[in-house]
Amino acid sequence: MIAEEAGGLAITDDGRRILDIEPTDLHQRVPLIIGSRDEVTLAGEYFKK
Repeated sequence: MIAEEAGGLAITDDGRRILDIEPTDLHQRVPLIIGSRDEVTLAGEYFKK
């Protein structure tokens, strides 16, 4: 939430926003990419290939 409020982005390796994930387990873990919007978008496109 803080990254997005600052103008950045936070996504998983499959492109989903972190804030859209519903936890299914107490200690659930997911791959996480946080940073500037442009850099995270570029990384997300890389993972989709």
